[in-house]
Amino acid sequence: MENPFLSAIRIYPIKSLDPVELKEAEVGIRSLRYDREYAMLAEDGGFVNGKRTGKVNQLKAEYDLLNERIRLSMRSGGEEKEFHLIKDKDSIEKFLSDFFEIKLHFLRRTNGELMDIPGASSVTIVSEASLASLQK
Repeated sequence: MENPFLSAIRIYPIKSLDPVELKEAEVGIRSLRYDREYAMLAEDGGFVNGKRTGKVNQLKAEYDLLNERIRLSMRSGGEEKEFHLIKDKDSIEKFLSDFFEIKLHFLRRTNGELMDIPGASSVTIVSEASLASLQK
């Protein structure tokens, strides 16, 4: 048997939007650093995600995590909007509220609270062998 190795590390800085692929990652509290540090929360208390609206798949997100910046655009092309993830919170909320046509709040939590099961979640590693066994 070969020695196991990680072929990819992906984090999702904004829950439900595009991931970032990293060569290395720092383990934080209940998650990798920057993973699901931000989320979009509708006024009814539910997350804005693919289960709620397919429009999340139309939005392209590119990150500069070291400088805390994000560029948002339509996957089909068009104008890009760039924001500072912390300083431009109000502008991000307006952009996303307009895009999704619902009032939402842009949350930031750095201690793993935005993971799917915050009290029980931790870093997850999935092997290709595990995925292959599920296909049998």
